[in-house]
Amino acid sequence: MNYKISIIIPVYNVERYIERCIKSVLKQTYENLEIILIDDGSTDNSGKICDKYAKIDNRIKVIHQNNKGVSHARNEGINTATGEWIGFIDSDDYIEEDMYEYLINLALDYDSDIAQCGIFFEENKTIKNIFTFSKNIFVDYNLKNFTFNDLKKFSNSIWNKLYKKEVIKYIRYDIRFSIGEDLLFNAYAMLNARNIIFGAIAKYHYIKYDNSLSHSKPDKTKLENVDIVLSNIYDLFQDECYAKRYFKIEQFRNYMDMSSKIVRFYEKDFEYIKNKVQKIIRKNTWFVIKTNEFTINERLKLLLIGWVWWIYKSLLSAIWKNR
Repeated sequence: MNYKISIIIPVYNVERYIERCIKSVLKQTYENLEIILIDDGSTDNSGKICDKYAKIDNRIKVIHQNNKGVSHARNEGINTATGEWIGFIDSDDYIEEDMYEYLINLALDYDSDIAQCGIFFEENKTIKNIFTFSKNIFVDYNLKNFTFNDLKKFSNSIWNKLYKKEVIKYIRYDIRFSIGEDLLFNAYAMLNARNIIFGAIAKYHYIKYDNSLSHSKPDKTKLENVDIVLSNIYDLFQDECYAKRYFKIEQFRNYMDMSSKIVRFYEKDFEYIKNKVQKIIRKNTWFVIKTNEFTINERLKLLLIGWVWWIYKSLLSAIWKNR
C-alpha cells in the first residue's frame, strides 16, 4: 500500500539552512508525503522561505505561530498530521533522497511499529562519524523487555525514525522541557510499540554547529529538566529492568557533560549546578563503581566530579589549554 508519511519540521531562524532541508525532502524517492513546516515565530526570513516552497509544492503545509518552542511546534505538527506514518526532521539538517522509502520499506517488511535508520554526523562540512550497524536488527518486543544491547542500538533522537501514527497518536512533547524531551517522547513511543526495526544504513545527516546545544552554556533549568525527565521515565516502570538501568546510566553521562561545561563556561551561578551534581554522584557512589557499563575513564571522571572537584577542574583545564 502507498501509505502517506507526514514529515514534521519545526522552523525557527534558520534561513541559512532551511532550503537545504526542504529540498532534501522534496527530492525523496517516496512521493506520498505531507510536509508540515511549523514556523515558530521566526524573526528572519525563514517563514517567507517556507511560504515560497508551499507555493511550489502542494504537499507542503505551513503553520505560522508565535514563538512557543520546538516541543510545542512538534506537538502542533502531530495534531495536524494526516498520514498513517510520522517522521520528524530538524530544519538545519538534511536527509538522503531515499530515506523515507528506506524506512517505510523496513517498517512494512518487518511489520514494525517504529523503523530507525543510521546517522551521518557532520561538522564543518565533513562527516566525522557514522552511527550504523552491519545488518538490520529486528527487536520483536517493547521497551519493558529491551536488553541493554537493544537500548544501545536505539538513538534517543526522533529525527532518524519513522513512527506508525497509532503508536504516538496520544503522545505529546512535554513543553516544560528544553533538554531531554526527545528521550521522554521515545520512551513512551517504545512502550506503545509492539516492536522496532533498526536499519543498517545511515540516511540522516545531523549537522553540528558551534551554536548547537552541545556548545551552549549550562544553566539550572537544563540540569533540572533532565532530572525531571529521568524521574518521569522511572515512573513508567513498576519493576527493575534493563531500560530503567540504561536511562540512569545515560543520566550520569549527562552529569559528566554538564560538569565539563561548568568548568568551560564558569559563572558564579553555576555553583548551584555543581553542588547538585556532586550530591547525586556521592549518593550513588557504589552505583558508579559497580556499573560495568561505565568505562574506567567514566568511573574515574564521575568519582573526581563527585568527591575531588578541584582535581577534575585542574585536569580538564590543562587538557583544554594544551589543545
